Amino acid sequence: MHADGHGIARCGVPGLTTIYATAPSELLHDISCPLACLMVQGGKRVATGRRDLAFGAGDSLLITADVPTISQVTWAGTAELYLLLMVELGPGIIAESGMQIEKPTMAESAAVQVDPTGIEVTEAATSLMQLLSRPAAL
Repeated sequence: MHADGHGIARCGVPGLTTIYATAPSELLHDISCPLACLMVQGGKRVATGRRDLAFGAGDSLLITADVPTISQVTWAGTAELYLLLMVELGPGIIAESGMQIEKPTMAESAAVQVDPTGIEVTEAATSLMQLLSRPAAL
């Protein structure tokens, strides 16, 4: 798996991407599509509308709609890379997930959220990252 000049590496699994950086970044303006990210190492700030969210290792970012965002890698270095695991979420996944969870309150219903990552998700992501270094295992 090889990353492009922006630290983005498309994996052998459709919709799965890893992103790394060795230094903090400039501000990046984008229209973010639905996705889920697990911060493995480093830190990032994402702003949308009046919300400004910071997250770091062990946190997950969830974006459930196409929204304009401003983001910036805030913590990265050569000793400890910024490393993010990103999964694109299609409409089917969002609809299916929405039916399996309780109806959120207004405060919880924001299109962009940051929450601590559950241990079972962290363990599954760690296993997946180990598999990515062995393409035949995928």
